[in-house]
Amino acid sequence: MMSGGAFVGTIDEVLLTMIKPEHKRMTSDGYLLWGAYFFIFLGLSCSYMVQAGTMVIQDGHTSMALGKYLEYLEDPQGKVDLPLFLERKQQSELLKSEVDKPNFGYTKSTYWFVFELRNGSENMKNLLLEFDYPQLDSVEVYYFTDDQLNLKQELGDHQPFNVRPVDHRNFLLPISLGVQESLTMVIKIKTNSSFKVGLLLHDKDLFWQNEARETMIQGVYFGIMFVMFFYNAFIFLTLKTKTYFYYVIYVLMFAVYQFCQKGYDYQYLWQYAPFIHEKALPFSIGISGLGLIYFTRSFLVLDESSPRFSLAFKILGLGFIVGSVLTFFIPYVVSIKIQVFLTALSSLLMAVVAIYRVRKGCIDSRYYLLALFSFLFGSLLYALRTFGVLPSIFLTDYGAQIGSALEVILLSLALARRMKRLQEENTEIQKKAAEASKAAAADLARKNEEITFFNKNLERLVDEKTKEVRVLLDYIPQGVLSLENPEGKIAQDYSAHLEDIVGHSDISDTFFSEVILDRCQMSGDEKNQIQEIIKSIVGESELGFEINEGNLPRELVYLVDSQEKVLNVTWNV
Repeated sequence: MMSGGAFVGTIDEVLLTMIKPEHKRMTSDGYLLWGAYFFIFLGLSCSYMVQAGTMVIQDGHTSMALGKYLEYLEDPQGKVDLPLFLERKQQSELLKSEVDKPNFGYTKSTYWFVFELRNGSENMKNLLLEFDYPQLDSVEVYYFTDDQLNLKQELGDHQPFNVRPVDHRNFLLPISLGVQESLTMVIKIKTNSSFKVGLLLHDKDLFWQNEARETMIQGVYFGIMFVMFFYNAFIFLTLKTKTYFYYVIYVLMFAVYQFCQKGYDYQYLWQYAPFIHEKALPFSIGISGLGLIYFTRSFLVLDESSPRFSLAFKILGLGFIVGSVLTFFIPYVVSIKIQVFLTALSSLLMAVVAIYRVRKGCIDSRYYLLALFSFLFGSLLYALRTFGVLPSIFLTDYGAQIGSALEVILLSLALARRMKRLQEENTEIQKKAAEASKAAAADLARKNEEITFFNKNLERLVDEKTKEVRVLLDYIPQGVLSLENPEGKIAQDYSAHLEDIVGHSDISDTFFSEVILDRCQMSGDEKNQIQEIIKSIVGESELGFEINEGNLPRELVYLVDSQEKVLNVTWNV
């Protein structure tokens, strides 16, 4: 190609010379020469068109996508073998790829590809052929030199990792081309995953230099994800808040999904377990989707604010659970389609809910919507770059990861802000309660002084002024009762206000445990302790009371018709 380009340049120079002013009058020899050059140029152009599937490698080659050099054949039934493919290629039945990275979506078809490499430089070339999508199931590569099959290699994530010729998360094939040497490569691919054929040809040394940069970028991304995971996990363990729990699940499993998507899981975690590698991707999608669904319900308080949306999220969450469990029992292509469908549906629903809550004035939903938009926008940039709509730059190459990193950071900030706001509201409530309690305490102290006086002198008043005591018990604004035996039976003489406190009038001939203790918020052990103390002091000397008085409660939380009352209790002999 390069030599042809140089020749065309020479023709251009000749033609320019022929149309200079001093050559306006051309001789017959000039016309003959011009005609000869024209036909030579036409012949070289036709030769170039015939060899459109050949990539000529020159000095200075760094990296290039091979998509537009590919010719391919679809085999829907999977019955085409190598000789039949070569025969159909000879008969020009192959299609020419028009994009850098062909994408056939989810398909059951097998595809055959062919292209030619030629070293057009004066130096030997050491190259690496990269398949940049590590989820391909089965890849067979055939090497032809001078129409002779020299080598066959089998790759794919259904093969153990250690059979790969290069230890790398993507499929790499080392290729060496001598000076002016040509190599024809035939590739057969069959996969249940998304059928993306990203073939890149790299200079070997420059590839590893760029790989160091790629490793650093991925390290930064996964570092951010795991820092967010551990940070929020620590907060969850401290606060025991379910919102943080759901968020921690989402961050962890989304990081696992990206880890699997990039092929690191097979490279570092389960090199000899293709089954786990195949199932890890859809499973991580399902659990991360489940975590995000329940985080959204809790964070946006949908149970209270939007019960219908909350129900829709519960149904989607159930779908993610079922899909994740079925991942281990159904084919990969079915499970991944289920998870992708649920993810797309939940993303749409989350966007609608976030906008709805923003319009309702929910401040937290603004941060949530911004985080969701960051992720969706980054994913859109990456998708458009994949389909060739946008150029390959840093922002489009790593759009999905940049968007997801921004999302987890923004959601973490939103959670922190929400916790702070709730703490501020709680502090304000406590402040108002303290002020009200202070006013009530002054009034209560005065009443306690009165009741203390009556309690201390109750026995004497009963002996001396029975009638006056009865009147007193009828009008005193306190609950006064006495226990007449060690079993805690309540005496008939008790204050009328006691009935208002306990919420009923069936007090006579009942026991203290039934009327008071059984309706208080305390454990069974605490109730038993109080009853045992009563048994030990009623009917005994005052010494027993003085010994056990400190173990008797001074405050009880009492329930009346599901409402709490706080009772201040004074005990006397």
